[in-house]
Amino acid sequence: MLRYLIHHALSSNPSLFIRSVINVPYRKPVSNDSDVIIDYATKMKELNKQEDSGKILKLFDEITKTKQLLPNSFICLLALQACIRTKNFSKGKEIHSIIKQNPHIDLSQTADLRLKNTLISFYAKCGTSEEIVEAEQLFYEIPGGQRDTITYNTMMKGYNIHRMFEKSLKLFDHMQQMDKDDTSYKMAMNAYSKLGYEKQAKELKKDFEKLYGYKFEHDSNRDLVFNTSLIDTYGRNGQIENAIRLFLSMPKKNVYTYGSMMKCYIQNEMAKEALDLYDELLLDKKNQVQPNYVIYILAFTACGKIGNSCLDKGSQVHADLLKQPHLITAESYVKLYAALIDMYGKCGNVENARKIFDEVPRDQQTTILWNSLLTSYAVNGLGQDVLELYKTMLDHQCKPDSRTSPIVMNSCNNSGLLNEAKHVFEQIHTDKR
Repeated sequence: MLRYLIHHALSSNPSLFIRSVINVPYRKPVSNDSDVIIDYATKMKELNKQEDSGKILKLFDEITKTKQLLPNSFICLLALQACIRTKNFSKGKEIHSIIKQNPHIDLSQTADLRLKNTLISFYAKCGTSEEIVEAEQLFYEIPGGQRDTITYNTMMKGYNIHRMFEKSLKLFDHMQQMDKDDTSYKMAMNAYSKLGYEKQAKELKKDFEKLYGYKFEHDSNRDLVFNTSLIDTYGRNGQIENAIRLFLSMPKKNVYTYGSMMKCYIQNEMAKEALDLYDELLLDKKNQVQPNYVIYILAFTACGKIGNSCLDKGSQVHADLLKQPHLITAESYVKLYAALIDMYGKCGNVENARKIFDEVPRDQQTTILWNSLLTSYAVNGLGQDVLELYKTMLDHQCKPDSRTSPIVMNSCNNSGLLNEAKHVFEQIHTDKR
């Protein structure tokens, strides 16, 4: 009887029988139905035009998990672009893993260069400074002769994002002249500008104009990017007069120009001027500039710098933000809420700071938000409340960072809670062991 059962099992489904005998879980074989894949690719392409990243990633999961099909390189590319738009690093890593296991995709081939460029862009834009190594590895896996202009520009942009300007310039120098385009020059000029090398940036600009036969000024967008970057450099180096002069001389301005100038004012203890510029932006009919979420963060920061006398202005900026709900996204809400909490606290309205914090679902109350709330209570001399909040933060399993303990200990010291401050200090050192 046993022999008959074994014979029957082997003849009907040998794979299932062998796996069961050696205790390997059975998995349905992954197929590659080309008609279905083409249908999915068409749907995802249309969604990509609408930048509907959520639906694109949902379809990708449907392909790989529900239907257990092997996605082609185009589908993987669209899914990665969706991850870049939404800064979804964990999903992008998962897609990269699927690509590596897919026998139909060979990243070493020139045909899949566009996919590899997108992977480099993903790690450069979505990863931390540590993860830029993944982008570098992908870049150097491509033979020199197969790298195109987009490959170089993408890697340079990644370096610039993570403030690795020397590496960006080194890559620019390694590029063949025929591979360089206006974007390459823009990246290099931006790197020189961020490093404070204005002379080299201007010389590079002249080289570009000489080689390509037209000036950056002929395209106001190119000049706009360069001058905006220069304002940022002036601000960081305390050259506020140069920044103001350049800003006023610019015939065209965009939201990034206004943001750089507001940041420049704040960095140089000119918060009132930053708020005046915020008002000017809203009234700028010529350039028709629409504020982004960074503008609101800068305005809240400026209000906080001024303090209690700026509470009404801060409330007005808050009301302006609420009229732009599309700016409060998964990417921006933590930064916006942290700036809002910080502003209300520094302007003396702790109740509003707490109210905004409590609007955030408990599982989304990050360390950054807790730090802003702790600061709000601390700057108002509420040491005992800071201590209670800190205990609540720990009870909620939210891990303190390097900013948290100084806020708590300084608040305890200023409120005369020396024993409590000592206890927090000892607890921190115990947790580190």
